Amino acid sequence: MPQLAAGTDYVQLPADSSGKKSGFLLATVSGGQLYLPASVLVDAAGNTLDSAAAAPAGTERGLVVRPIPSGTQAVSAAQGGTGAYTASWTSGTGAPANLDAAVSGYASALVELNVPGTVTDGVVSFLGSADGGTNFYAVDAVRLAGSAAEQAYSVAGGSQMWQVPSEGFTHVRVQLSTAIAGSGTVGARVVPFALGAEPQVSAVPAPGRVATYVVAFTQGTGVTTASGTQYFFTLFHPSTLRRDVQVVRIELSVKTVAAGGSASTSDADILELLFISAENATPGGTTLTPQPTNRARAASGVACRKKPTGAPTTTGSAFWRNDLTTLTAGPQPVPVYNYDRTAGEEPIVLRASQAEGICARQVNGSVALTTAPVFGFTVWFKELF
Repeated sequence: MPQLAAGTDYVQLPADSSGKKSGFLLATVSGGQLYLPASVLVDAAGNTLDSAAAAPAGTERGLVVRPIPSGTQAVSAAQGGTGAYTASWTSGTGAPANLDAAVSGYASALVELNVPGTVTDGVVSFLGSADGGTNFYAVDAVRLAGSAAEQAYSVAGGSQMWQVPSEGFTHVRVQLSTAIAGSGTVGARVVPFALGAEPQVSAVPAPGRVATYVVAFTQGTGVTTASGTQYFFTLFHPSTLRRDVQVVRIELSVKTVAAGGSASTSDADILELLFISAENATPGGTTLTPQPTNRARAASGVACRKKPTGAPTTTGSAFWRNDLTTLTAGPQPVPVYNYDRTAGEEPIVLRASQAEGICARQVNGSVALTTAPVFGFTVWFKELF
């Protein structure tokens, strides 16, 4: 039986009557020798299926191996050849300056920036084109150190490497979008590759596709009047915002519990959370700015107001409700809504390009309260890109 020395590749034997070829590997394990079967696939004519074989027509039966066309192999730059696209930028380079790489047939592109410590400013942006380089749009580049995804990078952060998924693209562009400050030369390099990034399996959305925001509606005083209504906050998704917003957590802090009012359960004084379909034309109140949990994120497109004086348009039934007088004051806030991913439920979704939102409202019964409640709310939400 033909044998191989340990550490070598498989050996091909002459095809038998079935057209199969096989061989053996000789391996040494704990001092002993072990023969391992090794096989290669051949076509009907007995030719080894490799990149030189014709691609299957699609009508075959059984196992079909589709060879990788030679044009989609990793370019020779992977071994230091000439397949890399490079550029050098200094403080004298005008912005924008573009480094374009042709990536048709490639699954990803490796982007490398070499930045000397004497460079103090400058921004590069990552873009892609699917129409031969006529139109370019921002794309996510996954940083290889930490897996953060970003569409732009300040070169003051130093040298970095990224991987840009490029399936379906014709070009990947690395653009010096803000001119370099300081001395020295920034070197940019793009290398297309046939193999894409290793799939990431995660229970959370892929990095870079979600921005999380928090808005704290500080404590406000309710009303005591019979049949009175007070809105404590509105969080509104305008129709101009072209992405979904997921509300994932709402916390209530109670400083003062309401007293008095009606004792009848059918005429109770309540606090409730509802959906809204429109803000008031003159909403009033105090406008608050949601805080991104990642300070690098852009401002949210959601409008947040504390104690609006103009009532919004509510829609549907309350998705949370409680009697005002049975709430408990305490130093710590309590969650009144908390999205549980593990239970398979959906979060509260404010849809892309739809005018809708949520609000918190106090509604009194027919008997006036003797003590007004004092509440605060904190809301966490995500914008999906």
